[in-house]
Amino acid sequence: MARLPTPGGDNSVWGSILNDFLLVEHNSDGSLKLRDDGTFALATRTIATGTGLSGGGDLSTNRTLSVTSDSTTQRLEVATSGTVAGTRKRVNFIASSNVSLSANDDSANNKVDVTIAATGFTPSAYIQQQLDTQRAAALLPWSAGLANRHYARCNVVCIGDSISEGQGATQIDRRWIARLRDNLRARHQTTGLSGGGRGFLGAATTGEFSFTWPATLAGSPTQGSTLGPKSQFVQLSASGHTITYSLTGDSADIMWTQVPFGGTFSYKVDGGSATNVSTNGGGIVDGMVTHISLGSSGAHTLVLAWVSGSSNIDGVIEFNGDYALGLQVHDAAHYGWQTSNWVTATAGGSASPAKAIAQLNPSAIIITLGVNDQFSGIAPATFQSNLGSIIAQLRAVSTAPYASIILCMLPPRINQSSYSYPWAQYVAAAWSVANSDTAGPAGNSIVSVIDMTLGPTMVGADTDPYGGWAAGDQVHPSDKGHSLIADTVAAFLG
Repeated sequence: MARLPTPGGDNSVWGSILNDFLLVEHNSDGSLKLRDDGTFALATRTIATGTGLSGGGDLSTNRTLSVTSDSTTQRLEVATSGTVAGTRKRVNFIASSNVSLSANDDSANNKVDVTIAATGFTPSAYIQQQLDTQRAAALLPWSAGLANRHYARCNVVCIGDSISEGQGATQIDRRWIARLRDNLRARHQTTGLSGGGRGFLGAATTGEFSFTWPATLAGSPTQGSTLGPKSQFVQLSASGHTITYSLTGDSADIMWTQVPFGGTFSYKVDGGSATNVSTNGGGIVDGMVTHISLGSSGAHTLVLAWVSGSSNIDGVIEFNGDYALGLQVHDAAHYGWQTSNWVTATAGGSASPAKAIAQLNPSAIIITLGVNDQFSGIAPATFQSNLGSIIAQLRAVSTAPYASIILCMLPPRINQSSYSYPWAQYVAAAWSVANSDTAGPAGNSIVSVIDMTLGPTMVGADTDPYGGWAAGDQVHPSDKGHSLIADTVAAFLG
């Protein structure tokens, strides 16, 4: 092994020993040797820089590496109330009901400005809507119609889904719209009138199966979902097609749709002689009516039968002394429907359920929707927009002054934890619709909200100990639940 010479020693050989030592790291010309044993890197080796780094190169000189500004996307830890939600490279802001978002890329200042703003109602407006004076303003059309009940018929139309059609009730007169009718008549008696008919009765159920529908079909006539107050009609188009009603009253309106080259149907009361009705006309108009006498007040059988062509029958309005005055509540509900279905159904103008509902001449329209929207994951903002469209399309075939619109927001549906959006956001959307309306006198809103989540009225199925929801179902009200809804709505209407 090479070594340095020993001072005072290595006589005659110290030069050779020193040369051997120097030759380990030096060439014979005095230059340093390049080592390849891993203890030194070759000058030809390089440091390569990846995305976001600069300063690389070979090792012939010192290198300083640095991070290039704004060249990479780094991961960010995101937390809510101190709890980490995730570590990702992007934070995504999502707008919701009554909350708007806007983002502006400010490249000059190397930043993005995000603006979060509340829209629709404010908390103070929300509270004010609850005040009796505010509610009275929204219910002005209803109040006017109610006051006139002694001289003309005051009508309420209930648009909704299976709950409004009555699913869960064990009898037709136990569904909430029937209980509401009875409550209103008891609260607001009409001079010279006791009781009254059951209002509009569709030619066929749209799906309920918890009670017997008052009409039966024979001959398997075609049914459709584009006409009539319930967006349900029966087409009499062949021999043997009949609709038989069991009515209690003294007269009735048969509601049908006029169409070019429309057919003819007949009606027969209690087995008497048949009278023909033509549905032919120059254009499609839903909600046409033929008024007939049933005879003395009591139980009657009305048979509608095919005569020729095709006739679209919406249903029958039953009267019992209340044809010209009193209070009536009408069924305009369709099983399983949500707001989008009603937007589509009412978009056809005079050739749609919107016109049939207008023909009922309502002073108040109660819209009870939302539970199926939540179940289907429809965004509350879309629900809000759909409500606005339904109201606009109903008014498009009506004449001012318009009816009061009451948005009835029921207690939350069962299994709330499983839905994409909480029920409170749908309720808030309804309030926004009410607050933004300007169709009343002096531009005031004539849309109001029955918010059954405020209590104390009826609790949601997830927390209900009182039997308000049908056993084995829990989606539809029981007889008791239907009564609770009716009591709440009646109290709201005054």
